[in-house]
Parts: sequence; C-alpha cells; structure tokens
Amino acid sequence: MIYYARCLVRRQVLLSSRTLTIGLRAAGTATKPCCHKETPNSDNGPLKVHPSALSRLFWSSRSVWQRASANTFRCLIGCSIGDFSMLFYLQAYQPHLPPSYTMAMSMAAGIATSVALETALLQIWESMTLSRAFKTAVGMSMISMLSMELVENVVDWHIMGGMVDLTNPTFWAALVVSMAAGYGAALPYNYWRLRKYGKACH
Repeated sequence: MIYYARCLVRRQVLLSSRTLTIGLRAAGTATKPCCHKETPNSDNGPLKVHPSALSRLFWSSRSVWQRASANTFRCLIGCSIGDFSMLFYLQAYQPHLPPSYTMAMSMAAGIATSVALETALLQIWESMTLSRAFKTAVGMSMISMLSMELVENVVDWHIMGGMVDLTNPTFWAALVVSMAAGYGAALPYNYWRLRKYGKACH
C-alpha cells in the first residue's frame, strides 16, 4: 500500500508540473509580439490627414515657411552666381550671340553653380562623400531652379536688355529686382513640396 501511495503522489506531482509548464508556454505565446506590423490606424486614433493645398491651413506653417525660405535663398545664391557671371562673359567676349542663346547659356550656368554650391554644402554640413553629395544635389527639384532662372532672366532682360554694366546704377537695381522675382517665383513651390512630401529642393 505504501508503495502504491508513493507512486500515486509521484504521478500527481508530474501531472502538476506538466500542467504548469503548458500554462507558462501558453502565456508566453499570448504575450509574444506579433511579427506583423500594426496598421497605421490600429488603436492609435485617426489617421493624420494633411490639409488640402487649396486651404489656408496648408500654407500657414511658420516652420515650413522658414525652412523653405532658407532653401530657396541658397538656391538663389547659387543660381545668381553662375547666371550673371555667364551674362558678363558672353557680353564681353561673345557679343554677337542671339539673345535666346545668351539666356539659355546663362540659365544653364546658374543651375550648374547651384548644384556645385549645394554639393559643397552637403559635404560640409552633412559629411557626405563627393559622389553622394553630387547625386543628392542633382536629384533635387529642377522645377524650382528652372523657374527661378527663367524669371530672373526675363526680368533682367526686360529692364536691362541683357546688358551687364557694373558702372550703371540701373544694372544693380535690375539685379536686385530680378533676384527678388526669382526668389518669389520659386518659394511657393518649395513650400508646397516640403509641406506635402517632406522634400526640400535643397
């Protein structure tokens, strides 16, 4: 009898330990995180919807305006350096070229210097390699640079006729007006791109 009683106790202990082990495994399985990603709208409240570009709220972000303004100013400096330098060169050494050629070459030079400036800044500020910085600069918004260059050249041509005369006060006035016009033409697009897609032209 004592022997059978001991065997019965052992069996009960084994059954209890097995039950405890199964329970712990089940609990571990229940608390184990799922390998699937949660949907954006699961238990986190409603999805964040960006306002429409036609609404006033879309254009009312001060931080986005500040960043877009800084990006556009950098683009303006880079474009203007190449643009007016090319105008000066063509006027001095290639005065026979048609106005359309002069404008096109000035725009190309402006975009080139803007990309070069941005490449250098990305290397300094972001510690990028030369190749990566160049690819990033080239991949930035060409629409912004083209619109800026086009407006700058049209305004300058309307005021000065494409002439670069460093001794003429009208030239410097035209320079300021054309740069301001180019800046104003590119800024709204840069804001829209940054606000909607989180992408900066620079």
